[in-house]
Amino acid sequence: KLLFRSVYATIAGSLHPSQLKNASCWPYLFYADLLLALSAYYLAYLLRFDSNIPANEMKIFWRTLPIVFALRLIGFIYSKLYRTYYKYLSLHDLIRMVMSCSASSLAIVFVVFFAGQRMHSRSIFIIDWVLLVGLMGGLRILLRLWLEKPEATSYKPKTNVLIIGAGDLGETLARDFSKNASNYQVVGFIDDNPAKIGTTIHGVRVHGNRQSIPIIAKTLRADEALIAINNISSENMESILDVCQRANLRHRVVPAMSDLVNGKIRLSHFRKVEVADLLGRTPLKIDFSAIEKAVKNKRILITGAGGSIGSELTRQVAGYQPEKLILIDRSENYLFELQEDFKMGEALPTMPIEYIIADITNAEKMERIFRVERPELIFHTAAQKHVPLSERNPDEAVINNIIGTQTIAMIADQHLCHSFIAISTDKAVKPSSVMGATKRVAELYLKSFSEYSHTRFIIVRFGNVLNSHGSVVPLFMKQIENGGPVRITDPNMERFFMSIPEAVNLVLQAMIMGRSGDIFILNMGKSVKIETLALNMIKLAGLMPRVDIDIEYTQMRPGEKLSEELVSNLETTVPTAHNMISKIIQTEPLLDYPEYQKQVNRLARLARGGRNAELFNLIKLLVPELPVPVELQATAGLSKGTGASRNNSQTGKIKKMAVSAPTLAMAKKEKNGSTKRAIHF
Repeated sequence: KLLFRSVYATIAGSLHPSQLKNASCWPYLFYADLLLALSAYYLAYLLRFDSNIPANEMKIFWRTLPIVFALRLIGFIYSKLYRTYYKYLSLHDLIRMVMSCSASSLAIVFVVFFAGQRMHSRSIFIIDWVLLVGLMGGLRILLRLWLEKPEATSYKPKTNVLIIGAGDLGETLARDFSKNASNYQVVGFIDDNPAKIGTTIHGVRVHGNRQSIPIIAKTLRADEALIAINNISSENMESILDVCQRANLRHRVVPAMSDLVNGKIRLSHFRKVEVADLLGRTPLKIDFSAIEKAVKNKRILITGAGGSIGSELTRQVAGYQPEKLILIDRSENYLFELQEDFKMGEALPTMPIEYIIADITNAEKMERIFRVERPELIFHTAAQKHVPLSERNPDEAVINNIIGTQTIAMIADQHLCHSFIAISTDKAVKPSSVMGATKRVAELYLKSFSEYSHTRFIIVRFGNVLNSHGSVVPLFMKQIENGGPVRITDPNMERFFMSIPEAVNLVLQAMIMGRSGDIFILNMGKSVKIETLALNMIKLAGLMPRVDIDIEYTQMRPGEKLSEELVSNLETTVPTAHNMISKIIQTEPLLDYPEYQKQVNRLARLARGGRNAELFNLIKLLVPELPVPVELQATAGLSKGTGASRNNSQTGKIKKMAVSAPTLAMAKKEKNGSTKRAIHF
């Protein structure tokens, strides 16, 4: 009794409390192993002597039994066999058990012969080893089968599922279904690898490739397909969707292996195929440790925090443990929704969060916020983004996108904020709209201001993001839900797309890479035709384009263009350390900051005075490539016949106002020196 208590304390002392709790059956298994060790040794004698052990051999058995017992006990304790949670017993655990038995058997042979014990048959040790390995291994396999036995549940009809993908993810899924009570019955696998067709995984056959899904689904009476392929390409996903639709088979996606919790797939993790799955985006490599170093324990202010980019930025930044978050938005509804999202989240942020309803063009209030909150990092996402509305309200576009940026930038500079990261758009490249032109002016203003400021200004430019407020994806969803028609501007219209989390991840990556005045462009991949996007969304809803849902083609609205560009012909790009981020090099002449400040102040006066014709003339002066709307050509003095000459004269003005080398030298000197120029509104 004392011996067994000592052994118990020895093993328990080597286990972590969590391991002791999870492996609650280990004392019984340990004692069973000792019993099996003694039984195997006795059975070895019985087998060796055909169940008729001579008396002299029996004496040797009793003399060597304490040695066998002691060495087996020591071997079991020090091989750490009892730290395993036997519900998840693996081949590795069985190998460790065999090694323990082998080591203790060798020790027994050495000690017995060293002690001078005379043995008539050495084969007994070999038989003993074989028996012990078989008995201990069999016990563990039976234990795992017992622990994996699914709990009894009330009977529900099973859903027959086909698993598309007979790889690691598909195998994990099938194994999970087999060992846990679920309402899913795997009736077959689908895989395009010919070597796998005809084989079985956990007793389930791999029936064929994706093209055979309609026949196989009908034969096996499958109700649903689960797509279990890691990092599936957009082309493969689209092909599988087409086949499933032809087979009238429901389909969902299994999360990637890296996203599964504790190696266990939960049914709630299955999701419908989304538009983002059809974009074929490359998985990102993000330097999370560097981002955490830049964000942790910092006071961070985010403008437009309730918007699509702003809210996702807020969620991601909160995960890096900043000292405080100051969230600003003009929309009380968006800000309230963001606040509720945090309350309903799985983990509430531990840092204090300030929710502030404010207009970024209100300089007095912004000054007060900066003075009280003392932010160190600024993420400027607030903007007016709708092209047609901006065309009809150019004064508001100027006030929000240019004057708002100017206000926040100057206050950040005056309060010596460390960094200012501004979000821009591909519509700022060769802008065809007032909205794009205002974003371009904001880019150039910040770049010129960076030469005079101690604050680090970084601009990140990218294209459309999926599911942003008021964008094409939720608009198409609403049209599909209403039964159509889905309205497409032009069959040839294309746009760049990326998911919101991907864009925000890359914005944070650019933040840690950039120097003041840098403009970065995100790698948006291939542009997507809006018509293709609409057709795929109709298919994702389980409907047939032009059969269940009509498609109508409209005409382009003011300010729109068929395709967007990420870089203008007056810019070049250079690669950075991150393959999804490029740096833009300006080849066009830039205005010196004092001149830009003067022009932006003029824009503010014209916009607040509602003098839209003059306002457009000044925007056109700063962004010469901006086309003139027909309704403004007469009032702006830019008739179709004089457009070219007017353009040339404006370009000349830009060149005259371009900064000279001595002026830039003076600017940089002031930036680095102690006589920093005071900037006033």
